Amino acid sequence: MKRFKLVTMITMVVSFLLPVFSSSSVASASSPSCGKQLTIGIDTDFTGDLGSFGQTDVNGFQLAVSQINSSHALPAGWVVKTKVSDAQGKSTVAIQLATQMIQAEHASFIVGPASTEIVGMVNLAARYKVPIISQFAGTITLNTLGGKWIYRTIASDAYDGKAAALWLYQQHAKSIVVLIGNDQSTVSVAHTTQSSLTGFGGSVKKSIMFTPGQSSYQATVADAIAAQPGYIFLAGGQADGTTIVKELRNGGYKGPILVSSDMVVPQVLSQLGSSGSQKLYGEEPVSDVQAAAYKLFARAYTAKFHSQPGLFSANSYDAVMLGVLSAVAARSTCGSAINSKIYAVANPPGTAVSNFKQAANILSKGGTINYEGASGTINLDKSGTAQGAYAIVLAQSGNWHQVKFYSSSTFK
Repeated sequence: MKRFKLVTMITMVVSFLLPVFSSSSVASASSPSCGKQLTIGIDTDFTGDLGSFGQTDVNGFQLAVSQINSSHALPAGWVVKTKVSDAQGKSTVAIQLATQMIQAEHASFIVGPASTEIVGMVNLAARYKVPIISQFAGTITLNTLGGKWIYRTIASDAYDGKAAALWLYQQHAKSIVVLIGNDQSTVSVAHTTQSSLTGFGGSVKKSIMFTPGQSSYQATVADAIAAQPGYIFLAGGQADGTTIVKELRNGGYKGPILVSSDMVVPQVLSQLGSSGSQKLYGEEPVSDVQAAAYKLFARAYTAKFHSQPGLFSANSYDAVMLGVLSAVAARSTCGSAINSKIYAVANPPGTAVSNFKQAANILSKGGTINYEGASGTINLDKSGTAQGAYAIVLAQSGNWHQVKFYSSSTFK
């Protein structure tokens, strides 16, 4: 899951939030087999290409922890502690941090890794028997590797690709050129978009791969413009994607551009300006804002942070809720015990419930629940992946505005 290097600002955010997450909170109820401390490792990006999502994700995690601690519904004497670290958008750093969280902090479960990072953690999670839950790792690689110790509260990039393809098909888009950043997340979105478009009856005129991290993409842009595109689908990160859009416009391409969700952030529009944002669309995973669970979450989020929820804040909130409710269901802070209850908590049968206190009380009495998340229905498939809704947004007056909504049932 998105991404300018707002290093100074985000470093200040992390410094401010570290005391909140490093402190312990005691709640009330029973004695777990691995002890009474439940440590949540938060291993996500505050710097690097995904750094601009750090604040959004931290707010979602923080709200969930706050509500859990204030519920007084945890097993007696349990201590909820969190350890937060910056993965910097680097798989090696994320894996090292996860290892430290497990070995030194005795993390019960970990949340936060992005696509490339979590793929590198599959063996780690299995070796230490600690579940890892991501709020934004959409890579299709997890379609086969996930579901045993790896989970996600976001849908697979396969559905990002299907949403992008369906919208392009519905626009009767012709001469589509696809530009693909050579990265785990963007490659999976682009490939699914192309195959889905073919399935709908459309086609791609040309597909061009580029290497992220360059100062200029003139050769890539020239190749794309030479193909005389009617539409361009750009699957790239924030930094490289913004550069490519600027160079496309400077090179004379005036047609519509649809970008992948990694670029659907305000920072991209501020960098592009009004001229660069013309006919700029994006696809993104979204919550159903009409759902009761989301409305409750959004009110609580706004009251606490004095802002509207960001792109993955609801998914972040659900990742923590899913892990802690699984611990309550297992009556244990052991990673293996928590892992054994994740599907039971997330999926039917059971009482459909969104509120933590209500859910914990049902579990404490031996009942079963079906957690309905703020981000949507958290029914995990065999790959440990939640369902998801999607939207197509349009850049207007410096903001992204939704122009099309696809519910989670659209692509079943």
